[in-house]
Amino acid sequence: MRSFFLSRPYCIFRAHLFFWGSIFLAIYGYASPLAAKEKNDCVLKELELAHAIKNREPVSKAQIFKVSDKRVYAFVRLDCRKFGGGAQLIFYKNGKRYLALSEKGYASDNFRTWAYVTARKGDWKLELRIDGKVFGERMFVVTDE
Repeated sequence: MRSFFLSRPYCIFRAHLFFWGSIFLAIYGYASPLAAKEKNDCVLKELELAHAIKNREPVSKAQIFKVSDKRVYAFVRLDCRKFGGGAQLIFYKNGKRYLALSEKGYASDNFRTWAYVTARKGDWKLELRIDGKVFGERMFVVTDE
């Protein structure tokens, strides 16, 4: 006598279960969307480009810089009650990833950080990512004199 688990109806049931289970995982990932918890509750307060940082604040904000400025500063201010992962500032030059800087971060209603890149001629983009999600971006240009 054949086992029930080798019977045709049960094999078809397992095939359907595998197929629809695969579709569900492809759409929703491995965890239920209801079970997913955010690692952070950050709110972007400020994402600026500047010529300098003084007293932990951006000075002379701009979107157009000159090579003679030597540096372009990116300034970030966040309000985070929970900060589970990390933050990344990613600079792109002429569409190609140029530099990525990571910051561990911590919970604060006034979390600030900044970074700079050497001013080189081109079209630039700054991207702020927190836990892999894009939180903000700014475009800027560095020109010759």
